[in-house]
Amino acid sequence: MGQPASRRRRAAAPRLVGRLRVVRLRSGAVIVTARVIVPSQARLTVSVVGKTSARRSQLLRPGGVPVRVAVNGRKLVRGSFGSLRVAARDPYGRTSELVARFRAP
Repeated sequence: MGQPASRRRRAAAPRLVGRLRVVRLRSGAVIVTARVIVPSQARLTVSVVGKTSARRSQLLRPGGVPVRVAVNGRKLVRGSFGSLRVAARDPYGRTSELVARFRAP
C-alpha cells in the first residue's frame, strides 16, 4: 500500500455502481450484494449498520470491488430498513464512506 501511481489527491470515496441487491434465502438469511468502485488504494470496511460486525479488506489497486454481506434473518425482519456501509481509508489516513439504504424482503 502506498504506491504513488495508485493514489489520489483526495480521499478514496467509494461509489455504488448499479443497484443494491437484497435477497432473502429459504433459510431466512438476508444477502446484500453490491458493486463498489474505489478510485485509489484503500482499506475497506464493510458492514450492515447495527446488524453485522465489520469486515475489512485491503484494496491494492483502484477499481471495482464486489461486496457481499450475509445478515441473520432474525436481525433484519421483513419490511424493515437497513443500511450498507462501505468505508474507505487511503494510505494517508483520509477516510470517506458510502451508506446505501435498503428494505429487507
